[in-house]
Order: sequence, then C-alpha cells, then structure tokens
Amino acid sequence: AGASYSLRPASSSISMGRGDGPIMKYYYVLGINPEPWAMGTAFAIRGRRAAGVSPNRKLVAFQQAAREALLADYDPPLLTEPLRMRFWFKRVIEKTTYGDKSAHANYSDATNLQKGLEDAFQGILYKNDRQVVDIHSVIVEQSTEASPVIVIEVDDDPDIQNERKLMLEIIANQAHVLAPRDDNKW
Repeated sequence: AGASYSLRPASSSISMGRGDGPIMKYYYVLGINPEPWAMGTAFAIRGRRAAGVSPNRKLVAFQQAAREALLADYDPPLLTEPLRMRFWFKRVIEKTTYGDKSAHANYSDATNLQKGLEDAFQGILYKNDRQVVDIHSVIVEQSTEASPVIVIEVDDDPDIQNERKLMLEIIANQAHVLAPRDDNKW
C-alpha cells in the first residue's frame, strides 16, 4: 500500500452549521492507485451440479490496502445514519507491450472504481453500504503519468431525508407519467 496524505493534518472533518444542527463532512486522502471492481473467476464443480464465482484476488488485495491506508492515518467515526459519499480518483494505468505494439488496456469507469471502495469501507466508515443514499465519483486523471490518489468525502447530512421526501412528492405529483405498478411495458 502507498502512503496516505492528509489535506488537513490536524483534522479530517469539517463542521458546517445549519439551522437544525451541524453537518459533518469527513475527508480522507489515500495515496494508493484505485482498482476497479471486477468479477472473480466463474467455476463449476462437475458431478455436484454446483457453480460459483471466486473472489477477484486483485480486487480483494486492493480493498485490504485501502482499509489499511485509511486506518493508518485516520480514526474515522463509524456512521450509522444515511450518508453521502464523493470520490475523486487519479489512477495510473498500465502500459502493456505486445512485441512491437503497446496499449493502455485497463481504463476504468467511475462506477467500477467506487464499487470496490464501498464494500471495502463497510464496517469502517459506515455500518453497512446500504446507508449510502447519494454517491458521486469523478475520475480526475487516468494515465500512465498520473500520481495515484483517492480522495473521499463522507457527509452525514441530515437533510438527505428531506431531499428524499421532496423527491417522493415530486414523483407523486407526476403520477400521470408513471406506468401502473403491475404493467412492465417499458
């Protein structure tokens, strides 16, 4: 695992006032190369009619490195309420050479980069990743020259519940555009 860097050496959180109480935003900066979620190897057991998928070894190693990097420099609170997460990624991609040709074979999308981290931080940043009700990821850079880093923002904003209620009201007021519940005509 790489070294972790702190933007705010004295604290990894910022308290922002609001009429109904403070919003805590926690920032964590990890100096490791982001690894995208990937499925493990599928297998079948002959004669037993059983099949499965083994864990992806590279992903499991990355998740362990991410947990270790986080805990090496931070003492994060275990959040139990709905929360927001933001990720920013700078990722080194490998240049592969085949004879006289080279290619950049492992570009990733933001969704797969965040998926592995959501699972990795379960039990460390939050009890269960089902608490994450709003998530956003940005790939800042993905190149052979990038300096690897992951920036994580966790926001225990109590206003999430109000936003959910507002969205439900908007949906209810637009019932004419919704298909009947038992009609799966897309």
